[in-house]
Amino acid sequence: MTRFTLLALLFLLPVLTCCNSEDDEETIDYYALRTPPHPVAPTSKILTKGKWLVYLASEANYTPAGTDMNGDGDVIDEVAVRVNTFSNKRTELGTAVQDMALVNGTLFLVVLEASDGRDWTADGDTADRVLVYQTPSAALPTFFAEVDLTSATVLQGLQTEVFFTSATAPTMPGDTNLFVASVSSNGSIPTPATRVTTAVAADGDGVSVRILDEAEDILFLGMDENLDGDLNGDGDGVDARILAVLDASSIGSVIQGTSLALGATYSLAAVTSGADRIVAFLVNETAQGVNLNAQSLFSATWQPPGCTALGDVDFDDDVLHWLLMADFEAGGSIQNTGLVGTAGERLHVHPKGYVACTSLEADEGLGAGCDMNNDGDVNDRIFRWISAANPGGVVLPETDPSRLMALVTSVPGSVGDSTGGVLVAGKLWVLLVDEAADGRDHDGDPGTDNNLVGAKDPSLNGQGWNFGHTSKAVPVGVTWMATDIQTANRNLMAVEESVIGIDQNGDGDLVDSFPTFPKVLSGSTLTFPGLALATSGTNAGIVTAAGVGYFRVSEAAEGGSDFNTDGDVNDFILSRVGVSNSEPLVHMATLNNLDRPAVQFDSTSAPKFGVILFQESMQGASGKDLNGDGDSNDYVPRYFRIDN
Repeated sequence: MTRFTLLALLFLLPVLTCCNSEDDEETIDYYALRTPPHPVAPTSKILTKGKWLVYLASEANYTPAGTDMNGDGDVIDEVAVRVNTFSNKRTELGTAVQDMALVNGTLFLVVLEASDGRDWTADGDTADRVLVYQTPSAALPTFFAEVDLTSATVLQGLQTEVFFTSATAPTMPGDTNLFVASVSSNGSIPTPATRVTTAVAADGDGVSVRILDEAEDILFLGMDENLDGDLNGDGDGVDARILAVLDASSIGSVIQGTSLALGATYSLAAVTSGADRIVAFLVNETAQGVNLNAQSLFSATWQPPGCTALGDVDFDDDVLHWLLMADFEAGGSIQNTGLVGTAGERLHVHPKGYVACTSLEADEGLGAGCDMNNDGDVNDRIFRWISAANPGGVVLPETDPSRLMALVTSVPGSVGDSTGGVLVAGKLWVLLVDEAADGRDHDGDPGTDNNLVGAKDPSLNGQGWNFGHTSKAVPVGVTWMATDIQTANRNLMAVEESVIGIDQNGDGDLVDSFPTFPKVLSGSTLTFPGLALATSGTNAGIVTAAGVGYFRVSEAAEGGSDFNTDGDVNDFILSRVGVSNSEPLVHMATLNNLDRPAVQFDSTSAPKFGVILFQESMQGASGKDLNGDGDSNDYVPRYFRIDN
């Protein structure tokens, strides 16, 4: 009975026919798909900000023989194209690009001279790497600066500032190789670049940094001891990534060093929490030369009961640390939680003031592992969290085995990245728990192990995890989950038929997954509004914008429905439906099954348009040459307006 009630919460909408026909380039009808002529590589970076779309046209795939778009004599480059999605004007920039960023309407491009066949620095060779810019009114880019030749990432664009690592090494104490320039008005020429300074005392000639990541306007930077000497006090000069941070939201901020070493693979995260920002990262014990999760560093109640007799004595863990950015800049401390994570896996930071990681039980203790959830083995990946309100406080993570859950960390979601089985919804942690690994029944069906959605308010210390959702306490399993970047109180999930126990789309099986837009109903209970329409179960690609949800539908999973009327039922279709408005269900276009969102929108402001990649080979038995370049093997960008 309770399993059936979920159906009442799904929007059971009629299936409409696909798809929009190709529209005149001059029309401005919302949702009308417009198609530039260039193909892109399936993993290529695409920029969407304001009214601007920027993509990298693939020379190799443009016509069967390839097309030399930058005049360097080969057809192996990716060349930047800017599109005004309001006027539909395209500008081919004739420049081979490694990376790019849009900053207040001005486009910055990282270019390797050797690939572009051009001496941008006018120094008589093509051995340099440069940063160029293009304003909307200019036909071609302009040289801006020579950048670091060795780092993977040399460019980070924010709302009105661009940061880059220069090829010019620091020469004086306090100097760095990180520079910043501003774009003061929309589409304007950038200001001259100025050097960012540092409070780190190095070997007398400043500090060289590499850009590792960015979150919440905080730049994560790596300092290399091989260039600047011992920066973490461990007596050597060989650690390649000593973490430094910069508050990029405040011009004039200086780079702050943590004196803590990251491994070759690292995990970094940040979130705004109240008036400050929580910064979380994993410190590598081997590089730091310290055992950071030794029992002697913490209180007697720091470990779960199954671990209290198992002191850790090794130096091979990656241990969760956190700081408050403004507090740290003012001289505050960094908190070592002692919780062991896995380098490269996602860290979780809750805006209500918590940090978390997933701990492998086998990494705890004296080599024998630690049974944190009391299920009789040490093979689980356990969700661990702790308050991040007071950097100088007592370290007391949750230790009750009844509240330490084994996660499905490999559940797909987001873009090219797993969520690690953890989301935030309002005040709640939301987990995907593996009943088989956890050794406990959470849905009242002890004969079947499912992957179930659990939710808990971390501020309620004695509260357990809730696995019964909707007003009827229905257990819910999902095959895909992601954060909704448009709304903090909503998640995005593909719900499993098999856990609910009902053939929702009437195709005679219980193997499908359906797009839903979960939000908090009350307390730690979620509701799951969605559609009884089969999505690509492990690649749902669900996103929202302006009150409308978009997702990837599988023709095969949907009972063999030919939504795009191409004579087969093997395709993936872009569909949309209203989430917070009355927009009806519409199947918009043939899509793809790439590890990308169904639609890409501007993530930093109210989106004005969306862009998809049309897979030509998916339309009909022989494919469809949508961009008219003589073949049907391309991935072609298509965009549509959703706002003024």
